[in-house]
Amino acid sequence: MESLYQLPYEKFRHVTTAGTPHQVTEWLSAYVDGGVTSITLALATDSVHGIIDAAAEVRCLLQS
Repeated sequence: MESLYQLPYEKFRHVTTAGTPHQVTEWLSAYVDGGVTSITLALATDSVHGIIDAAAEVRCLLQS
């Protein structure tokens, strides 16, 4: 994100997170608990299958 937007992480850390699917889910849970029904994920992995797997894991964790 820093290289994409040419801004330090501190400028956008309140609106984004990074980490494992469990870490991302923990951060997103407050928004889901608050009523959010749609989330956009920008995933960085080595393959399309990795992106699909990570997104599926976050979705599964949020639904549990």
